[in-house]
Amino acid sequence: MTKLRIVSATALCAQLAGSFQLRRVPPLRSLWTSSTPKLDTQLRRSFFYVPASSPKFLSKAHTTPTDVIVYDLEDGVALDAKPLARQQLRALLFDPPYVRRFPVCGGSKDPSPIEEAEEDADVDVGEKGRSNGQVGHRLDENAQGHHQKEICIRINGVGTGEEIRDIEAIAPYDFDSVCIPKVHSADEIHIIQTLLTSCLGPERASKIHIIALIESARAILSLPSIASSSPQLRGLVFAAEDFCADTGIRRSEGGQELLYARSAVVTACKAFNLQAIDMVCTNLTDPEVLRRECEQGSAMGFTGKQLIHPSQIPVANAAFSPSSEAVEHAIKILRAAKENFGKGRGAFRVDGKMVDMPVVAAAERVWGMAVRAGLAEGTEIR
Repeated sequence: MTKLRIVSATALCAQLAGSFQLRRVPPLRSLWTSSTPKLDTQLRRSFFYVPASSPKFLSKAHTTPTDVIVYDLEDGVALDAKPLARQQLRALLFDPPYVRRFPVCGGSKDPSPIEEAEEDADVDVGEKGRSNGQVGHRLDENAQGHHQKEICIRINGVGTGEEIRDIEAIAPYDFDSVCIPKVHSADEIHIIQTLLTSCLGPERASKIHIIALIESARAILSLPSIASSSPQLRGLVFAAEDFCADTGIRRSEGGQELLYARSAVVTACKAFNLQAIDMVCTNLTDPEVLRRECEQGSAMGFTGKQLIHPSQIPVANAAFSPSSEAVEHAIKILRAAKENFGKGRGAFRVDGKMVDMPVVAAAERVWGMAVRAGLAEGTEIR
C-alpha cells in the first residue's frame, strides 16, 4: 500500500527557497534574449501591391516611399493576363529602373527572357527595358529612413499550376521574398520551398524570405504549424476579404467581426518572432478611414499594412512608426535602465512611473524601430 507523505507548507517553502539562488542582474541587452529566432528587422510598414499586368504601375512603383514593393501575379492580375504579366515582370527584373545597394539574392542576368517576352507576347520591350547607360533610381532614395525597399513577388496559389510558371519566370533575377497566397497549412510553404530550391538552387533559395497570406478559417486554426513551418518565413499577412468569403462573415466599417482572426494572427506572429501585416483598407476616398484602421492595427500589434494605392503609403508609414514623443520617452527609459541595471536594480522609476523589464523591452523595440525608420541615429544608448 502506497504511503502518502504530507509536507507542511512551511517545510515546502523552505525546500523551494533552498533550490533557488540569487543571480546578478545580467547586462541590459541580454535580458530579453531567447532561443526563438530574432525578429526580422526589415521594415514592412507599407506592403504595397503592384499588379504586374500594368506597365504604368510597374514603371512607377519604385518611386513611392513604400517599404515593400509587392509585384503581384495573383489576384491583381486577370487569369488571361497572367502570361503577359509574367513577361513584363521578367523584363523589369532583368533591367530594373532602380539601383539596389545590397541585393539579397543576386541572380545572373540572362538576356533570353527579354527576347522571349518580345516574341511570345508581342511586347516591344526595346529601349524602354534597358538603361542606356543611365543610372537608375536608387531604391532607398524615397525611403524615410536608412533601409532599402524589399522586392517581393506575390505568386499564385499552390495547386493552380500558375505558381510553377511564376517561380520559373522570376528565378534568374534579383528579388528578396516570395508572398504565398492561400496558405491553409504548413504544406503550402514546404511545397513552395521545394520549388524555389529546384529553380534557384539550394544556396540561393535559402536566402529567399517567405511571407504567407492567411485567408481562411482553416489557416487560422493552423497558425502555430504555419508560423513554425520554416526559418525563411518572415511574416504573416491577414487577408480580410478572402477570409470573409471563406467564412461568410459580412465585413463592416468598424471591423469588429474580424478582431478574433486578426488577434490570432498577431499572437502567432509574436510567439514565433514574425512580422504581422494587417488587412487592406478598401476605402480609397476617405483617408480618415485608412488612418483609423492603421492606428487600430498598430495598437493590436501589427507591424504594417497591405496597401493598394500609392496615396495610402505615407499614412501607413506614419501609423506604424513611433512618434517623436514615444522615441524620446524610450530613450529616457533606456538611459535610466543602463544606469540602474549597472547598480543591480531591476525596477526603478521614470517620470514618476515604475519601470521593469517588460517596459524596458518595449522601449528598446521603439528605439530600434526609430533607428530603422530614420527617426533616430546611433547604435547605442549613451
